[in-house]
Amino acid sequence: MVRIGADRLVNHRYRGSITGGMWTLTLRMVTVLSMLLCNMWVTKHLSPAEAGLFLTLYNGICFVGLLGQLGLRISVIRWVAEALAHDLPGRARAAIVTTVWLAHFGLIGFALLSTCLFAGLMYLGVEVPLTGLEPVLIAVWILTQGIQFTLPEIFRGQNRHAIAGFFGGVLYNTAMLLGFLGLALLSVELSLVITLVVANLAGLVNYFALMGSVWKYVSILPKTAYRLSISDALRQSLPILGTQVSASALLLLDTVLVGFLAGPEQAALYGIASRLALLIGLPLQICASVIAPSISNAFARNDVASIEDVSRWGATVAAVPSFLISFLYFFFGYRILYLFGPEYVAGFRILQVLVVGQLFFVVAGPTAILLTLCGQQKVILRLVSQIALLSIAAQLVAAHYFGALGVAVIVMLTFAAWGLTQSIAIRRLMGISCRIRLNVLANSPR
Repeated sequence: MVRIGADRLVNHRYRGSITGGMWTLTLRMVTVLSMLLCNMWVTKHLSPAEAGLFLTLYNGICFVGLLGQLGLRISVIRWVAEALAHDLPGRARAAIVTTVWLAHFGLIGFALLSTCLFAGLMYLGVEVPLTGLEPVLIAVWILTQGIQFTLPEIFRGQNRHAIAGFFGGVLYNTAMLLGFLGLALLSVELSLVITLVVANLAGLVNYFALMGSVWKYVSILPKTAYRLSISDALRQSLPILGTQVSASALLLLDTVLVGFLAGPEQAALYGIASRLALLIGLPLQICASVIAPSISNAFARNDVASIEDVSRWGATVAAVPSFLISFLYFFFGYRILYLFGPEYVAGFRILQVLVVGQLFFVVAGPTAILLTLCGQQKVILRLVSQIALLSIAAQLVAAHYFGALGVAVIVMLTFAAWGLTQSIAIRRLMGISCRIRLNVLANSPR
């Protein structure tokens, strides 16, 4: 357990994963830390009610942005990785071009739909906490966030994890922090509208830089007669979208439900605790994104043994920092919450419950990405959607009667059911497991 193993370092199946993992881990940690700094700045300069509204809006925007990207985030990794594995760069180019246009079409459509929804509610006299410029800022934010979620995965499909991580959050959060610092130097008092303006400007900086890099890469790929039609792309991506929507409903809508049913102050407590708890699952998400191209390549070769080996390696590597973070949160979380303000210490019990839920997620391993990349999109869609529907219904009741802590308990149980059912599905469909294995770091891969 002390050494990773020199034989693993020379094995070609792991060399790319280790290098990519180092880049992804570093940049993802920078992303998370800068995001937490942004949240601290917001909680320090806005009232708990305004901070809760901002966190609720952010989660809602992320969810709508997820709908608008049409499941292309995972699909483009598979298309690019499989095309390059078969030495077909022209096919990769076609997949990238189709992804770019489809992502813009879906995101612009959902952004316009959200603006029309706000306008319709205000026209009907419904009390909406947003007026004037705010709905327009939200629409632009949906576009930039959705592109940030989707197009960096083009580079991940090529195992260029550094570029994917940079555009996947580092540049955006850094630009947002610089915006806050600029306002502080100019002695501008922070408000909800100004916070949304800073978020939009940071998103636009990331958007134009990302689009320039994507088209620069596309320009060097050879053209081919092959075209990935819109119908073929959607036939493969929409089942993945259903899975992502169901899974993200567990991660994003909980704060939204707390905000609407328990009040913005409760949403602020839950939102901060939830963001901290998500750090526990972050190492597994990093490992899943790193090993995704390797899983796609192994699946294209019908190499089930390599799929299991790489999956369990990723799960075990991710478990070590996850358990350490869980320990710190469970026993010292109140001190960490105090950094956001003394009023946020009241969310310590919420954080402890969410920690347990994230641990269920980590122990199960990268089940969702494995099923998705191995052609079992419909299976994972059915499992996740059924659990998500039951969870959302339970969260509605819990938020109304028990507040943020009740929602946290439901989320914990949801993660447990999610990990268990997906592990059983992988065992039955593929005859393998992707749970953590204590000796996976010391022994050579088979």
